[in-house]
Formats: sequence, C-alpha cells, structure tokens
Amino acid sequence: MTVIAAQAEPPTALSEAQSIQAQLAEINITVEIEPLEFATYVDRWLAADFEAAIALNGGRTDPYTMYARYWQYGARFEEVAGYVDDTLDALMRESRVETDAEVRADLFAQLERHLAETAPWIWLYSGFTYTANQPYVSGWAPIENDSLFFLHRVTLER
Repeated sequence: MTVIAAQAEPPTALSEAQSIQAQLAEINITVEIEPLEFATYVDRWLAADFEAAIALNGGRTDPYTMYARYWQYGARFEEVAGYVDDTLDALMRESRVETDAEVRADLFAQLERHLAETAPWIWLYSGFTYTANQPYVSGWAPIENDSLFFLHRVTLER
C-alpha cells in the first residue's frame, strides 16, 4: 500500500505515516510512504489520486457540517472519501432536516456505528485544542468551531 503524506502540514503527517508503516510491517503489510510538498498533496487529495492518505480532518460542533461533504451521494468530496452507501446517504439526508435534538443525536450515533463497521476511513486520534493568551487580554473564549464571532468582545488592558 502507498500512503501520501504532506511534508509540513499537518506537522505530524510524516511521523503518523511512519508509525503506520512500522505497525503494519509487524503483520507483513508493506507500506510505501510518498512524501509530498503541501500544494501537491492538496492537489492529489482533491483529485482522489491516492490509495491511502494521512489527512488532518478537524471536526465541527455540528456533525452534519463535517460529514455531509463526504458521506452522501453527490457530496463535494464523495470521490475523495472513496466510499458512500445507501445507509450513509439516508442518515445524512435525514439528519439534515431533523429538528429534534435527541432524534438527530441518534441518527448520528447510527452513522458513527455504520462508519465503524464499514471502516472506509480509520481515525487515528482526536486531538486537543489549546489556547493561551497574555494576562492583559480579557474576554477571549475559544469556540469549538473555530469561529471568531465573539472577537469583538476581546479587550486589551494595557
């Protein structure tokens, strides 16, 4: 198997590929790593021109906004995802219009189970987001979706 990995972004991509390579070697699976300059990596990724790829896939507070671009027919990155089926497509379409939070959470739980069972992708880890600011900065509150909506409330006290 050949895996593409960007050389600089995310900064851990090559290390992740090397770790996968070493682990799979233990069960006699050969992994060739193809390190790519970032722009070339992005072009290849967008064209779905890879057998496997190390990709940094950040989430969102609403799973639909993250997964809708991959796991339904006609999605923007359907070809990149390399897999979609009737179950994923139906769950994504149902969750899009569902307004009951509990029903919607159940739909996404079903989607997660189906993704785990079919394993089109392997999520290696969930990272933590760390922020820091100087003591003279007040009003800063990081938001899970990386929004800067409340930036207007930040003040510098110096």
